[in-house]
Amino acid sequence: MNISDRCLDIYFRKVLEAAAILPPPSAYKILPYTGHLFRNFRDYSCGYEPGAFFRAHRNLEEVNILPSCHIKDVLKEYLRFETRFALENIWVRRQNRQHVIHSFNNADINSLEKLIRKQNYVIVSAHFSGIIDMVELLRVIGYKATFIASNAMNQPWNVATPMQRSVAALFRSWRLRQPLIFSDEKNILGRSSKVLLADESMIMAADVPGYKGARVSMFGKSLWVPAGSAIMAWKCKVPILVAIPWASACDKPYKIFLRTIPASRDYDAVMTKIFEHIETVVRLNPAGWNGWLYFHRMLA
Repeated sequence: MNISDRCLDIYFRKVLEAAAILPPPSAYKILPYTGHLFRNFRDYSCGYEPGAFFRAHRNLEEVNILPSCHIKDVLKEYLRFETRFALENIWVRRQNRQHVIHSFNNADINSLEKLIRKQNYVIVSAHFSGIIDMVELLRVIGYKATFIASNAMNQPWNVATPMQRSVAALFRSWRLRQPLIFSDEKNILGRSSKVLLADESMIMAADVPGYKGARVSMFGKSLWVPAGSAIMAWKCKVPILVAIPWASACDKPYKIFLRTIPASRDYDAVMTKIFEHIETVVRLNPAGWNGWLYFHRMLA
């Protein structure tokens, strides 16, 4: 680790572990002041290649949804959301049920519960800071959903970034109570289908699992994206529930954007609708989306 990563690792392990004792919104009060510290554009990678923030800056410039003078401020706020993600991982790891519940807008929890009482879904989310928190919220309110996730535990601890260590520490205990399928495992589609056919739900970010690609449009750009969620929904005749947690600022409670999409054999159309919804949420607060760090990789 370089010196910045060492400082960030200490910040995550000491400062955030202490802050996590407090419930939201009190625990969030440090984020506007310290949540962006110990990273720089030259070296910080967030688990991607060094220089990922230069690329994120260029991606934001190219989609042209913000004045250029505001892009660095948006990326600084993104870092605060990233810190919030690490903070909330601690709540999930410690099984702080009330902290998880109070990190969301209560009316949105009620709306989510009304939908999921009706049936099971292929729940599709996006890489916003609240994705793990929302999976845990579903578990806390008694709704069983298997989560498809990247396996942070594959990274050797001595070379893992502070963020990778945060996720790995979470998964070591979380997998004992939360059903998980890692995206590097075999036969994800077959295993997911068994879950859905048992009247339980799957939850995943829109860009996993892989399988056949679909062409979609986002911010006026043509992208190739995985179509795994559309494929499993059609195979099992289960509708898709788009459920994206987002917040207007790093210290505000999550709202949950909710939309349903019928299962269809037209995977391109289904994935297009999913990414239209994701774009809608990203535009509400571009700082909340991790996708700026890899948007260029998705270009068709």
